[in-house]
Amino acid sequence: MLFRSGERAVYRVHWDGGLSLDAGTITLSIAAGPRFVASAVTSPAISRFFEANDTFVTTTDAGLSVQTHEREQREGARHVTRAFIHDHRARVVRMGSDLRAAAASGASTLPLVPESRDALAALYYIRTLPLEPGARFQIPVNEAGRNLVVDVAVSAKEFINIDGRMQPALRLDPVLRERVERRRPPAPVRPAPARRRSDRRRWCCSR
Repeated sequence: MLFRSGERAVYRVHWDGGLSLDAGTITLSIAAGPRFVASAVTSPAISRFFEANDTFVTTTDAGLSVQTHEREQREGARHVTRAFIHDHRARVVRMGSDLRAAAASGASTLPLVPESRDALAALYYIRTLPLEPGARFQIPVNEAGRNLVVDVAVSAKEFINIDGRMQPALRLDPVLRERVERRRPPAPVRPAPARRRSDRRRWCCSR
């Protein structure tokens, strides 16, 4: 299996803005369902001027088609909860403060492109693809009602240091772009390169 319930990966985040600071941690985990969870917590040093404790949860079917997405964001005095239901039959994303509100008849909706996944589901979906250097893929993504396309290029095989041990990995270079171009298209957003261990079970991101 490419992933299984109970899988958990913790990433240490560093702020490299002139001073190398421990910025916090990001944890990715999988529960039965499948249910994909991402959480981000700022370190004590960063929390002095910006404190965040955010959780994002996506449930999918066996084919990684998104059913629901919930998020709870605690950032300083701000506390926001949002929920999204991917209604694939109606091709809309239903939105509300929680799942009950999103399912209500008067809930706000936005268009959903067929076969779209949210960011969390797309991350794990990539692991199911035949990744070899030189391969390229386009993945439709709907992130909180916003339709995007992720262009993923598999760059090269390399080695990365995980807990003091060198592990084989594949470097992935993703680029996010708007699905519907505006009059003046925004510059592409280039996330940090992603590196996937060749055993298809663990990932590493760096900048």
